[in-house]
Amino acid sequence: MREASIYSLGQIGPAAIATIPELLKAMADPEPKIRRATIETLGVLRMDTQTQLEDAEIKALLQTITDINATVRLAAANVLGNLCSIDYSIGAKVISGLLQILASDTNKETKETVLKAISHMGSNGTPALYTLLKMLKDNNAQIREATVWAIGKIGATTATAILELVAILTDSNACIRQTAAWALSQIDSPDIVLAVPALIHTCSDALADVRNAAIKTLGNIGSKADLAIPALKIALADADTNVRHSAEKALEQIDPTWVMCNYAKDNRTYLATKPIYTLDSTLNSNYRIMATELKEVNGGYYEY
Repeated sequence: MREASIYSLGQIGPAAIATIPELLKAMADPEPKIRRATIETLGVLRMDTQTQLEDAEIKALLQTITDINATVRLAAANVLGNLCSIDYSIGAKVISGLLQILASDTNKETKETVLKAISHMGSNGTPALYTLLKMLKDNNAQIREATVWAIGKIGATTATAILELVAILTDSNACIRQTAAWALSQIDSPDIVLAVPALIHTCSDALADVRNAAIKTLGNIGSKADLAIPALKIALADADTNVRHSAEKALEQIDPTWVMCNYAKDNRTYLATKPIYTLDSTLNSNYRIMATELKEVNGGYYEY
């Protein structure tokens, strides 16, 4: 009953702002579900009314980041991160508190929660970047992965961040390599070209998901990733369907005219990944003739 009553406050609107002092007291309730409901309702009230968190609220939420209950910790991380993403003015206070927790708390789950909160902040989490880059060397794989994810969500733009993520592409953990490749795709900076050689190498990773992430990032980089074209042509023959599709798209992103070039017309593997009926009718006659030949070989369809 108490839980439902607390959640109902979030539906009242501005008038419920006056109940926040009571909500802060309820954050110390012995029942985890009450603490979580209180945190989530506070977030709803501040978000819906577009009003700032007060210092007492920030302090209370930072304390719950270290709560013994995982659902309570995650609720606090979501509220802090989401509110900071739309209100830069409170970001400095929140990040300062989160970084203090990272520096003093050795609990893995707490660190992961802090990293999740930072990841929700978007570019407003940039002040945490220096600390995050140091955490890429953490011995725990889950912490490293959460850190890489947070860096990607922040959208770090420094050459240092790019090079640190490049180094992570060789991590022993496949999930971390995949996340690092994705994180590089979130960076909007001319310096992203520094990552191209490493991403090309990652196109031959043993894991398909890692190869796929690297190829997608090369495509996002666009024409500045033209050195990747030979590797992407090879990827058109990859054993994994998603990798082949991503390679095709990446080639088009890097060079929109590539299908008209000789190396594309001569690449039967590329043709073999597309049903005959999907071939662009505007392609030149030689391209269509080759497609017809393949159609006869493959019984009417290009098999994956």
